Amino acid sequence: MASGPNRSNLPALIMAIVIICSYNQPMEYNGSQQKMESHSDSGLAANFDHPHIGVFGIEIEPLTFDASEAYGAEADGDCTPPIVCPEAEPPIKEYSLDGTSSVLGPNHGIVKMDGMLYFDANNPRSQLQQYDPTTGSLSEITSIAPTNSLGGQIGKYGGITPLNHIVYFDASHQSSGSELWAYNPQNDSYWMVMDIRPGITASNPGSITGLVAMSGKLWFNADDGVSGNELWTHDPITGITEMVVDLNNGQQGSNPGTFSGLFPVGDRWLFFDADNGASGFEPWVIDSTTGSLSSLGDLNSGNLPSLPGFQLGFQSVGTTVIFDANDGISGTELWGVDIANSESSASLLCDIWVGSSSGQPSTSSGEIAIFSTRAYFSARDQAHGAELWSYDSASDSCDRHTDIRPGSSGSNPGSASSGIHKLGPVIGFSANDGQTGNELWIYSPENNTAWLTVDLTIGSISSYPGQHSGFSVSDEGIVYFTASSDGNGYEPHTLDLSDFSITTIGDIRTGTQSSNPGRNGGYVFLDRDLYFDANDGSGSDLWVVKNATNNSAVSWSVQPQLPFGLEISSVDGTISGVPLQVTPLTTYSVSAVNSTGVMRDIEIEMAILSDFDLDGTPDWVPESMSSFTELTSDLDDDNDGMSDTMEAIAGTSSLDVDTDDDGFCDGINSIQGTCSHGPDPSPLDPEIPIDTDGDMLADEDFDGEGPAVADDDDDNDGYLDLEDDFPLDPTDWLDTDGDTVGDLSDTDDDNDGLPDTEELSIGTDPTLVDSDNDGICDGPYQRDSCSTGPDPYPTNPSLPRDTDGDGLWDDLPEDAADIFVEDQDDDGDGLDDEVETGTGFYISASDRGTDPLNPDTDGDGFCDGSNQVPGVCSRGEDPEPFDPDIPMDRDNDQLADQVDPTWEAFYGDEDADDDGDGYTDSMEYKCDSSALNPNDTPDDIDGDYICDDEDPDMDGDGIFNDEDKYPEDPNDWSDFDNDGVGDNADSDSDGDGLLNEDEHEDCTLNLDCDLDGTPDFDDPFPTDPSEDSDVDGDGIGDNQDPDADNDGVCDGSLGTPGICDAGPDAFPLDPAAYLDTDGDGLTDSLVEGIPSSLIIDLDDDGDGWTDVDEIRCRSDPLDFNDVPSDVDNNKECEAVAARVSETFAVFGAL
Repeated sequence: MASGPNRSNLPALIMAIVIICSYNQPMEYNGSQQKMESHSDSGLAANFDHPHIGVFGIEIEPLTFDASEAYGAEADGDCTPPIVCPEAEPPIKEYSLDGTSSVLGPNHGIVKMDGMLYFDANNPRSQLQQYDPTTGSLSEITSIAPTNSLGGQIGKYGGITPLNHIVYFDASHQSSGSELWAYNPQNDSYWMVMDIRPGITASNPGSITGLVAMSGKLWFNADDGVSGNELWTHDPITGITEMVVDLNNGQQGSNPGTFSGLFPVGDRWLFFDADNGASGFEPWVIDSTTGSLSSLGDLNSGNLPSLPGFQLGFQSVGTTVIFDANDGISGTELWGVDIANSESSASLLCDIWVGSSSGQPSTSSGEIAIFSTRAYFSARDQAHGAELWSYDSASDSCDRHTDIRPGSSGSNPGSASSGIHKLGPVIGFSANDGQTGNELWIYSPENNTAWLTVDLTIGSISSYPGQHSGFSVSDEGIVYFTASSDGNGYEPHTLDLSDFSITTIGDIRTGTQSSNPGRNGGYVFLDRDLYFDANDGSGSDLWVVKNATNNSAVSWSVQPQLPFGLEISSVDGTISGVPLQVTPLTTYSVSAVNSTGVMRDIEIEMAILSDFDLDGTPDWVPESMSSFTELTSDLDDDNDGMSDTMEAIAGTSSLDVDTDDDGFCDGINSIQGTCSHGPDPSPLDPEIPIDTDGDMLADEDFDGEGPAVADDDDDNDGYLDLEDDFPLDPTDWLDTDGDTVGDLSDTDDDNDGLPDTEELSIGTDPTLVDSDNDGICDGPYQRDSCSTGPDPYPTNPSLPRDTDGDGLWDDLPEDAADIFVEDQDDDGDGLDDEVETGTGFYISASDRGTDPLNPDTDGDGFCDGSNQVPGVCSRGEDPEPFDPDIPMDRDNDQLADQVDPTWEAFYGDEDADDDGDGYTDSMEYKCDSSALNPNDTPDDIDGDYICDDEDPDMDGDGIFNDEDKYPEDPNDWSDFDNDGVGDNADSDSDGDGLLNEDEHEDCTLNLDCDLDGTPDFDDPFPTDPSEDSDVDGDGIGDNQDPDADNDGVCDGSLGTPGICDAGPDAFPLDPAAYLDTDGDGLTDSLVEGIPSSLIIDLDDDGDGWTDVDEIRCRSDPLDFNDVPSDVDNNKECEAVAARVSETFAVFGAL
C-alpha cells in the first residue's frame, strides 16, 4: 500500500479512472470463437452464456450458477440432517487495535464496501482504517494531520459514506480545517475532494446532515464562508462539487436538515427542513431528476418554525411521505405529502392528541417499521400516554395498537431501543410497562398483539435493548442486539424469531462491567459473518460472530481474483458489481464446497473492455469477441468530437482529448476541466494557438479551422461577436427582423410591410415597426409589439386617439385603412357622440349637452350614460349630469346615498353605508349613531363593524359574551383560580403557587398536571405521572432512581456500577439509614450529621436481647438465632452472671 503523503497529492477520481483505463494494445482472443459450455461434468452449471464481455464502469447483469445436480437439496439451502449447515459461533476478537486507549469508530459506525470494512479509529490518532476479512489484515489508509494529537478526526462531522466504489468522509487537515475527502481502494489513493472554504477555517461538510448518497451523488451541508450552511452535492462522475441552492441569501445560511436531517425517497427526492429567512424552519424537497426545489408549505405561518421531522424525520409509506410538524395550532402532529402529485403541499394527516396539545409522533431519533402501506411509530394521546401507533396510507388513518402501560403515563415504545424496528414478520421495540423497566417487546401486525419477550434485568431496572447498537437480522431469523442482563453489563444478545427466545451469546467483559458491543460501529453483516466493536477491558477492538447469517451448506469461491469492482457471493456464487478494471479474456475457476468438504468447479471466461470516455460503449471490440456480444466499438473513444479514424489521419491520440496538452481539444467538443472546444488548428503543436494567460482561451481566433473560441470580433467589422448578428461576415452585422438577411441588404429592415425607402420619406424609422410607439404598426403587417397598420398618424403617438380604450378610434382621416372603424361612443359611457353635444345645457334626449370625451361631465362619480366606466364613474344615467350634488354621494364610493324612484333611467345601486364609516345605515340606526357622519360611530370594542349592543362577541376574542368572564377584554376570557385576574394576564393562572413560566405549557391550568395525586407545587416532576418525589434532588425520580436517597446503597437487591452497591435499602428515602435486620421498621444505625426521624433499634435482630446485652454476652446482635446462654431465663446470660459472681468472690476474699 502506498504511503499516506504520496496519496494526498494524487488527482481526483476521474484521473484515477483514466489511469486504470490506460489503453495499450487491443486485446485479442486467440482461441476458438465457440461459446464455452454452460454445464460442467462436475454438476455445476452457469445460468448465462459465456465468455461474458463486460464494459468498464457499467454494472453487469448478475452471473448466477446452479449446483443442484452436484449437491441436490443441499445446494438450495436445505439443512435437514444429515446435511450439516454452518452454525453461528461465539463472538471472538477479530483484530486488536493498539493499546487500551484505542477506540474503534468514535466518530462513525462501521461501513462495508466491495468486501471490505471501513471505519475511523483512534489508533492512537484518528485515521481511516480498512479491514480485509480474507487476509485478516487491518490497514491505516490515511495519514492526515499525523502530528496533530487528534489526527485527521475522520468522519467527525459528516461520517463515512461509500458511493460508486469510493469511500467519502470528512477530515481535518492542519492547513484546511474539516473538508470533504475521498479514498479509492482500486489505486489505493486518497485526496481532498474540494476545499469548500479555502483557508484554515473549515466548511465542516455534513456537520448537520451527514454525507448522504442518492441518485449517484453525495448530498451534505457545508459552509463556504459566504453563503452560510447550505445544501451541497458532489458528483463522482464529473468530479463537480457545488452548492445546490442558496436558500437563505447571506452568511446566515438556511441550515438544511437541522432538525430532520436529509431523507432520500425513491433515490429521487430529498426531503429536509430548512430556514429560508422568512418562514423559519419548514419542510422542503429537491427532485434530483429535474433539479427543482419545492417548499412543502409554511406550516406554521410567519417566521415561526414548524420544526418538520424533528422527532420522526421524513418517512416514505406508499406514495405518502410522513413527518412530524407543529403548525402552532394542533401542536406537534403527523403531517404528510403525496409524492405522486408534484403539485401537492403538506397537510395534517392525524391530530393524534386532539387540540393544541402534541401527539408527538416519534422514532426517538431511530428507525421506523414499515409494513406495506402502514408505518409504525410512537405517539401519545391524553388517555394513554406514549404507545405504539401507525399510519395507513391506504385508508389515510392513524391507529393505536398497544396500551402496555395502562393509564396516561404510557410505555414510551422505542425510546430506549433506537426507535421501532421491523424484525422479519414482527416489530421489535423497547417499552416500559411500569414494572419491568425498559425491555424488549414484540408486536405482531398479523394478529394485532404485543408481548414482553423476557425481563432481562429482573424488576424495574431496564436492560435498554438495542439502545446503542440497533437490531441486525440474519437470513435465518436471528436478531443480534446489545442489552444488559442480570449478572452482566451490556453484552451481545440474540432473539430467535422462531420462538422469541433471547440468549446472551457472550460475556465479552466478564462480570457486571460492559463491553458495549456495537456502541460505536454497530453490527455489520459481511458475507456470512457479523462484525462489531467491543471492549473486553483491553481497548475497543474489532469482534466477529462467524457464520452469523447466510448459513447455507454450500460455499462458493473463484480463482483468480475477479476484476476490481466485481465480487462473488460465497452463499450462492452470484457474480455481480461494476467492473473498474480492464482485463483480457481470462479463464476463471468457480468452485463450490458442500458441508462434507466435496468440491466441484466450473470454468468460465470473462473480459472487461476499456471505455475511456465512460459512455457505456467500449473503445474497441476485438473481432474475436464480436460473436460473444452485441456490443460495438466506440467511433470516438475520447468523446472529443473527432472520430478515431480522423484522429489516426491527423496523428492525434484517440484516447487523449488534448494530444498536445495546450488546453484546446483535438475535436470540437469541450471537456470540462481538461480543454476548451476546438478543433485545435495544430493539435500536435502545443504553441498553437497561443494562450498567453493559460485560461484555455486562444489569444487569436483560428479562422477557417473551426469555431472561434476567444476573438471578440471574429470578422473585424467593429462589432463584438456577442452583438454581431453575422460574426463571420464583415459586410453586415445587424438583422433587425431576424429574417437572416442583413439590414444592409434587406429592403424592409423591420419587416412591417413598409419599404425602408418609403419609411425614410414619411419620417418613420425603418428599423422600428412602430415608430411613434402608439401600438399601431407603421406598415400593414402585425407584429408582436403592435397591432396591424398602417398607422394613419405614424409619427404622432397621440393620434389616432381611443379615449375609452375599446380598440375603436375616436376619429379617423378619410384615407384611413379599411381595417379601422371609427368609435360612435368615444368616452364609452353608453351615450352616442351625436347626442353628447358638449354645450353644457340639456335640450332634449338627442341634444344632451354633455361632454362626448368625458363619461362623467359633472364629476360626481355617476356616468352620463348607462354604462359604468371603471375608475371614473359608476353606471348612470346621471339624473342631473351638470349638478355634482345629485345624486348625493357623501363617502365618494360611487354609490348614491338615496335613489329617487322618479329616476327611471338611473341604473346605479343605493349605498347601504352613506357616510362610508364601515357601519351600515341600519346598524347605525339601531346603535344610536349618525348614518350621515363618518366621525360618529357606534361603540365597537373589537372593530368588526358590529356595534357592541348587537355583537355576540363584543371583544372579538372568539368567546361569546355570555361565556366570557371578561367580555370587554380581548386578551382574557377565563379566570381558572377565580382571583379576579384573567388567566392570560395572571402570572400564576391556576393559583398553585407556581409561576406559569416555571410550569410546563400543558400545566398552567392544572393543579395536578400529571394526575398522580400530588399537587404540582409539591411535585418535582409535574408532567410525569410515574414520579412525584426526588429525595436526593438528583433530577431522577425516586421510582426510576436506583438509589433514591443517594446513600450509596441501591434501593433494590442489584447493584448499579458507579452509582450504588447492592441493596435492598430498608429505608430508601432516608439517607441516614439503610439497614433494618429484623424488619421491625427501626433502623439498626444512623449516619452522624444527617437529620432523620427514624428511631434506632436497640435489638437489631429482634431476638429479645438488646444489642448491648448481646455484645456483653458475646452473641451476634445481627443474628436472630444466635442468643446468649440464659439457663434460668432471667435475661441475664450465664457468662455475665459468672463474671459478676467471680467479681463478688474476689472482693469478698479481699
